[in-house]
Amino acid sequence: MNERETIQKLNTLMHLDREAARLYTEVIPTIGESDVAMDVQRFRRDHARHADECWQAMRDLGSDAQPAIPELDDFIRMHEDAVANSGYLDTSLMSLFMLEEAVNFEYAESAQDDYPGNVKELIQQHLAEDKQHLQTVRDDLVAASDVATSVRFGV
Repeated sequence: MNERETIQKLNTLMHLDREAARLYTEVIPTIGESDVAMDVQRFRRDHARHADECWQAMRDLGSDAQPAIPELDDFIRMHEDAVANSGYLDTSLMSLFMLEEAVNFEYAESAQDDYPGNVKELIQQHLAEDKQHLQTVRDDLVAASDVATSVRFGV
């Protein structure tokens, strides 16, 4: 990838992580005091750090943040709706699981390309952390669903 394409990719990842951190912040009140809450707060911090690191990588390449792409706005609105409609631990975790699936997909796709400097390593590091987020949220969701669930699947 050339520098312009790298900056575009980093910009998309930065906006995605900023929005993920914001959505985690919105879910935190529905989680309550628990080990799950500590995970959620840590993942929110990770996404905020990822956004900062992507921004710094763009700065290192001589660019600053650009507006988000329109497709990201649609994606975020969909996840905002999921978060807004969650009010219980399990539905909140389901919305975070869907969010982490999408973040993981974007990072996994991005990790396939070659980048200048240490950008590829940065993306791979973020992907490794996001994979851990996804697994933990999935495990927490399964545990919450075993207790009592408001998540309903079609019959």
